[in-house]
Amino acid sequence: MIAENITSTIGAVQKTQAPPIAGRVNRILTRELAFVPNGAFQCDQKNGDQKQDSWRGCVRVDRIEDGGDGPKVTLRPGLPPHLLRLCEASIMTAEEEQAAFRRMNFLKYYYNHHRMLLNEEDSSESQLDMMDDLLDRAERIRNDIVSSSVRLVISIVKKYCTPHCVFDDLLSDGIVSLLRAVDKFDFDRGFRFSTYATQIIHRDLWRAIARDQKSRARFNTGNKVFLEGQTEEENSRVGEHNSGGVLNAISQLLEHLDDRERMIISGRFGLETSGRKETFVALGKKLGISKERVRQLAERAVSKLQSAARQLGIEEEQLIA
Repeated sequence: MIAENITSTIGAVQKTQAPPIAGRVNRILTRELAFVPNGAFQCDQKNGDQKQDSWRGCVRVDRIEDGGDGPKVTLRPGLPPHLLRLCEASIMTAEEEQAAFRRMNFLKYYYNHHRMLLNEEDSSESQLDMMDDLLDRAERIRNDIVSSSVRLVISIVKKYCTPHCVFDDLLSDGIVSLLRAVDKFDFDRGFRFSTYATQIIHRDLWRAIARDQKSRARFNTGNKVFLEGQTEEENSRVGEHNSGGVLNAISQLLEHLDDRERMIISGRFGLETSGRKETFVALGKKLGISKERVRQLAERAVSKLQSAARQLGIEEEQLIA
């Protein structure tokens, strides 16, 4: 009787433990994992689990992987606090960079090897914990690579700033490009990461600026008094009837937006500020939402305006003076 009770209790405990393990296995199997494989990794893997510490030996990388802090630098005073925090990590030497990319990608490769062997029936908590630890260690190294490269992004972004493309917006785009470059860089090609990342960041910034110019061109009403602040002499060239038609068309289109969308479009394209355009960051602070959320709402509003223009039969020529 006691044995039966113990057996049933163990069975109940196993049933309650099974779903969490199954859920963790499912998350591991469906998780996206970006890394650059290398032939040397497979050679190490054949020797067994004791080789999970391969490619260690660099003081900086080992300290970061084990949860420590990397070397810091003292920057000149006067920089904004958020830039000081972003730039506090020292730039990696060529040897540190090679070791960091090799170790990070090996940890992800090793994780992926174990992932391919996973199944829900015989997976254990300790096995899943070991795999999570591999990924955590790889992520710490990745973060250090990114932190040591932020100054490269800043130096590139400063060259692209315009009244329409402000520094903070471009810096955000540049860091996203940097993250993508870290995941795709082949450390075994023999050149520095900065060479590869510079090309990626330049390319993505050009594309971002081109998208912004195209977006602004779609909302060019042609009423330069309203958007660009023309002189009185130039104003006289715009007929009263034509100007009234432009404003009427804009008013009709904006009625199809809700209050928040109307505020974003008006601020982003200077419809109520004599042509002075506000950034996503500034609009986000006004609305109490993130910059990315403002960007999403702006794109949705643009789509609504395009649909409304088609429904109302408003042609592009009607919005051009």
